[in-house]
Amino acid sequence: MKSNFNCYNYIFHSCIPVSSKLTSFTEMDCVSKTLCLCFLTVKTVHIFGSKIPFLSGIRFFRLSGFSNSSQRKVSITSVECAKRTFSQSGHMKETAMGKNKNTSETSPKKKLKVAVSEVQKLIENKRKRPNYFVAVQISNPDIHEAIQRIQDHIIAQNMQFIVCMNSTATLHITLMVMSITDTETHDRALKALRNVHEECNDDMCKNPLRLEFCGLGHFRNRVLYAKIKENESFERLCNLAECVRKHFADFEISSSDQREFNPHLTIAKIDFSKKKHKVLKKIEPSLYETFVNEYVGCETVVGIQLLSMTSPKNEAGYYIGENLVFDSLYACRGNDFRSGEIH
Repeated sequence: MKSNFNCYNYIFHSCIPVSSKLTSFTEMDCVSKTLCLCFLTVKTVHIFGSKIPFLSGIRFFRLSGFSNSSQRKVSITSVECAKRTFSQSGHMKETAMGKNKNTSETSPKKKLKVAVSEVQKLIENKRKRPNYFVAVQISNPDIHEAIQRIQDHIIAQNMQFIVCMNSTATLHITLMVMSITDTETHDRALKALRNVHEECNDDMCKNPLRLEFCGLGHFRNRVLYAKIKENESFERLCNLAECVRKHFADFEISSSDQREFNPHLTIAKIDFSKKKHKVLKKIEPSLYETFVNEYVGCETVVGIQLLSMTSPKNEAGYYIGENLVFDSLYACRGNDFRSGEIH
């Protein structure tokens, strides 16, 4: 400690200009000791600041360098910082600076407000999380068999992907997703679905919507799907989805997905929110390259459905919900599917 003091003392004396007014050796010695004490204090705070609770609040405590100007300054920045200016005569001026805007410290009240705000956001996001969707079911056995072959081929190469495969019993095309948290909203959703059915029923009966699935695609190598052939039927499917959004908006039910409508038939999906999926980074194209241009099949759309994502599946493994069949004479409305087939 004494050697450090002598070192600082020597540095101070060597830095004092010849023209300095501190002609008295006693004055100079006093000031040098004061500055040495400041240096030692700085070092102590830096070393023990994180270990001593009292000092941990001083996050930014530094000594500025000396300049050749007539003023020498020591700037201290903390929760309650001040600007101290040392003149050559050794006197000190202090000007309160208030709370530093750049400090990372916040008051307990502000921290509490932030915490409450975060909780409110989480609750709001949970309320808005989609739990229902409007869809058309894909029930053609030929399509199911083709999808199953693709899935088996991938699993044969890597058994870990078995957890990512969609059950063929649940195959569908999603038209819209939404959040329904109460009975009143569910009733409005059913009314909107019936309005969609009434608007589209005649056209669907006179000119049935037939979707052709050919080739495979992916979303960022995380979702593998069968492509829908882009023809007149594809455009009609997009129009049906737009009709769904319009009628549900009339009943103040908005889509939880604001992205552009991109119809697809999901085959496999990596869901990073599920623990078993975290070991899988992506679905490599090499796993399904044999089927990239494979013809999967054709589906005739026979109805439109409002389905629950969270309810248990029915006996056939399909979603529970409301099914409205496109028929000029008859519309089947049921709250529970007893089979995977639309009847």
